[in-house]
Amino acid sequence: MDRLALYLTWLSAAAVAGALIAVCASLGYTSFWVVAVCIILAFSIAYPSATLVARSVRIWQEEREAQPRSTKTDPTE
Repeated sequence: MDRLALYLTWLSAAAVAGALIAVCASLGYTSFWVVAVCIILAFSIAYPSATLVARSVRIWQEEREAQPRSTKTDPTE
């Protein structure tokens, strides 16, 4: 797994876990096991989405690098 997917997994899992824990807390479920299930569920949701986003960024970057670049340095020319 590349680093971008790893960073996106941790970032999005933290956000999803926080939202799930907030929802469970507002419904009155505050045990350790509910929080653990929310964290596991967040990582299972975050990993595939982070992999898809990293793959699309990699494809976009390869397409951008394949485009010809302008040799002009002055935009007024």
